Amino acid sequence: MSELPPEEAFPEPSRFVKKAKRAVKNALAGKAGLLCAVAVVFAAGWAYSVNWSEVGASLATARPTYSYDPAVLAEAKALDLDYDTVSANPAAYAGKPVLWCLVKQAGTQRPFVDGNMAWMVNLEGGDIEAVPTGRMAPCKFTLARVEKTAVPGVNLTFIAHL
Repeated sequence: MSELPPEEAFPEPSRFVKKAKRAVKNALAGKAGLLCAVAVVFAAGWAYSVNWSEVGASLATARPTYSYDPAVLAEAKALDLDYDTVSANPAAYAGKPVLWCLVKQAGTQRPFVDGNMAWMVNLEGGDIEAVPTGRMAPCKFTLARVEKTAVPGVNLTFIAHL
């Protein structure tokens, strides 16, 4: 095993190298503050460039309003029909309102109830695009009426999204 040479064998770093090391050390020590300052400057620039009146107007028009009879919503809440009950005998519940939370299947864009892909429904009319897509997506409360049709399964007629 060889011995290390004495410290005198290594030349002392130049003044420039010492300054560079100190500058890098100071920059690294203050990088959190520097990043925060840069983020604040970018956020301020973005906020200055945005026309907030247009943003507010687009948010107000982005969510459509639906007209429906509040008595229908009250009846749906009072009946509190679940998917299992209606699917067992859809003809018996024809004309009854339901308030279910719907999500669309990603591939077929067909809605299902409460995130359970086995609980598929046929939704006629209304704004199907407002229903989120994906099994883990937040569901959209939808007021609909059970219909009796020749198509097997649970068939609904859209009333409103809540």
